[in-house]
Amino acid sequence: MNNLNRKLILIATTALAFTASTGFLLQTDAYGKLKINYNLLSKENQTNKKHINEQSLTIQQLGEAIKIKDDSIVVLNLRIDELVEETNVLKGKIKSLDQKVQQMSNKVNELTQQVGSLEVTKKSDQQKIKNLVAERDELLKQMEMLDKERMQEKQRLEANNAIVIQQNKELKKLEAVVKEEKATMKQLNESPVKETVEPAYAAPTPSINASIEDEKEEIIASRKQMRMREIVVATNIDFKSISIRDEKDGKDLDKIKNEGWRYTVINFDLTNPKPDAIFDEEFILQIFDTDNQRVVPFNESNPEFPDSNLGATGYKFTYEGKPLEIAYFNSQKKTSKNYEVRLYYAGKGFLLPLKNGTSRIVEDGNVVQR
Repeated sequence: MNNLNRKLILIATTALAFTASTGFLLQTDAYGKLKINYNLLSKENQTNKKHINEQSLTIQQLGEAIKIKDDSIVVLNLRIDELVEETNVLKGKIKSLDQKVQQMSNKVNELTQQVGSLEVTKKSDQQKIKNLVAERDELLKQMEMLDKERMQEKQRLEANNAIVIQQNKELKKLEAVVKEEKATMKQLNESPVKETVEPAYAAPTPSINASIEDEKEEIIASRKQMRMREIVVATNIDFKSISIRDEKDGKDLDKIKNEGWRYTVINFDLTNPKPDAIFDEEFILQIFDTDNQRVVPFNESNPEFPDSNLGATGYKFTYEGKPLEIAYFNSQKKTSKNYEVRLYYAGKGFLLPLKNGTSRIVEDGNVVQR
């Protein structure tokens, strides 16, 4: 009986040991598989985190690029509007010149007929004929001058039309690029990469209503354009005094010498029907050589740093709601005969000329007196 019990105990112990061994092996195998799966998931997660970071960076870069292009679109629209307005003015001027030339032509024909009638009479009034011929010749001279002016205005009109066409093409191209970039950014926002283990980044929230977002963007763009227009078109520049001097506190010059001058001292103020529109905004003041179509730099170009743009576009200032005095210094030779002061609104990456922001300071080598 004891032997039987021992055998039973041995069999039970052996079975238990085998079961435990089998269970241990199964657990070890399962643990190994779990560890492999975890490592794979962890690696996948790290890859996805990297993709999320890259995607977030791409979205940010696209957003910045779109903002710059949106600003460029606003600027282009403003320039096109200004060109269209200028084109309409030119058309009106050409029409007026056409009428004047036609009136003069009619008068010349009338005078010619009078001269012809007098010449065929036996007792012709030679003095009257002489006066009529002189009047006709003077009209012909005036017609020639007006015709020349008319041709110049027509050339300007053609040039304006060409620029409008070109800028409209550029505008459409830019709008197409922005539309494509916005579609890409929307796709990235609505299809974010998801993490597989312990997500650390929240996916960007997709737009609830794309049409509302588009309408919102259009409103923002429209407001931005209106604001820029308020600055560029409605701002008036009150040039109180402009002096040209060899020394900053020296005498004002009446005539430009061979070497030119060194200081242009400008006292002025800016006004706008909406003062907040220009307060704390940046502007650039330039002295411009109209003969050579180039900016006279604020300070002079440094030969040691030829690529430096310091002062190359003029003097930048922030308007703080009070009159300014700017002593614009440049000691380079000024050999041209015509110069003017120009004011620009300075945006991010663009300059917009103020509508009333130009004043001639040197004309035919003489200082313009005010």
